[in-house]
Amino acid sequence: MSTPDSTPWQSPFAGAAHRFGDAPFVETPTETLSFAAFHRRASERGGGLSSQGIGVGACVCLPAARTVETLLLWAACWERGACVCTVDPAAPEDYTAARAAQAGCTHRAGVSLPGSRPFHTPETALVVFTSGSSGTPKAVCHGIPGMRHASRGTAAALDLRAGDRWLLSLPLHHVSGLSVVLRCAEAGAVCVLPPAGAPLAEALRSTQPTHVSLVATQVGRLLKQGVEPPASLRCALLGGGPSSASLIADALRGGYPVRNSYGMTETFAMIAVSRPDASADEAASAAEVIEPGTVRVGDGRIAVGGERLFLGYYRDGRLDPARDADGFFLTEDRGILDGDRLSVLGRADTVFISGGENVAPEEVEEALLRLDGVEEAVVVPVPHAEFGRVPAAFLRTRDGSLPEILALRAALAAALPRHCLPRAVFPWPADAPAPSAKPDRAWWRARADQLSADGPSKRTL
Repeated sequence: MSTPDSTPWQSPFAGAAHRFGDAPFVETPTETLSFAAFHRRASERGGGLSSQGIGVGACVCLPAARTVETLLLWAACWERGACVCTVDPAAPEDYTAARAAQAGCTHRAGVSLPGSRPFHTPETALVVFTSGSSGTPKAVCHGIPGMRHASRGTAAALDLRAGDRWLLSLPLHHVSGLSVVLRCAEAGAVCVLPPAGAPLAEALRSTQPTHVSLVATQVGRLLKQGVEPPASLRCALLGGGPSSASLIADALRGGYPVRNSYGMTETFAMIAVSRPDASADEAASAAEVIEPGTVRVGDGRIAVGGERLFLGYYRDGRLDPARDADGFFLTEDRGILDGDRLSVLGRADTVFISGGENVAPEEVEEALLRLDGVEEAVVVPVPHAEFGRVPAAFLRTRDGSLPEILALRAALAAALPRHCLPRAVFPWPADAPAPSAKPDRAWWRARADQLSADGPSKRTL
């Protein structure tokens, strides 16, 4: 079944069905759908959506569990020319309702939302929220051409070929997961859905992927568990935030073919990736821009342009393109560009001033992660009578012990200037937020303020 004439685009899934036909596309532990069968089932669902008023201009709130049904409903909406807004399937009801309202959704689970009306332009195909590491998450809008361009470029950069297998190990309410599906559709590869609830180690063993996307926490846990990569694995794409050279070195020694990447929601995932033969130090410090000329650095901040860029932010019923006069999007990330080699230094919006000096938490976290036995680190500012604010570090160590603050500062003294040395160190909380691409720094600041109020100890200065 072809895409209806009224739709403003052809669904990428329809195009993939035409190009790859009976080749396998979506695989689960119980079934495998070819590109043609997937498109056929999505088209059948799309036919039922029209009776619910879902078509061009509609925006459907989709709780995006990693299931075939989610993928089919996503594709069915695009068959009808409707926009899809993916949200966390485990989020509380109030949070989901707020995100649906913020995104201008007209429908949820096939039901028209009271008082809603189409706001989105026909070009808007996807609304996905930033991680919200600082402030309210932003509603990022993407169009089909930009997402397909990004998917094709990324697939080529990672040598993703027809018949390859990408294990979908990241959530579908972020571009880290969504982009995997579209890369497979563009390249003719198999998108492998892991068994529900299966640990990552088990999924790697049972599915034998050629590619997988991972965040640093996942890699650290695999190494700690002594999990060897499957012989089939050609690329372990590392992203979602800074990763230490020591972690990458450990992964490479463990046989994981790590490629470290940099990207964002606004560019539909990665824009730069380390070379396949890069050393751990090189991979941790710099990545090669996929499309030369699409990245700039001015006044220390990274700006991005090109076809993969998002349409804009959806705010109060309108689309804000968020571009400068040259069509570039100014990010909140600090960096250095040397030719096409990009070094990312951390977030401009996380930098704080301590005694008149700038402190970048990511820089301190990177130094902490190089210390023997440190597995996770988060650095946030806490109030200080003399310096205004000073760095405080939360540490998760291999043996569960915590260094005294003077010993920790001494261990870091050769790597960091004095104003960046932590003046407080706290144990990793048992109720810490679940691992994600970016830490919820507001949560960590609140916990640090609470612990600091308890008064000085061996772990504070």
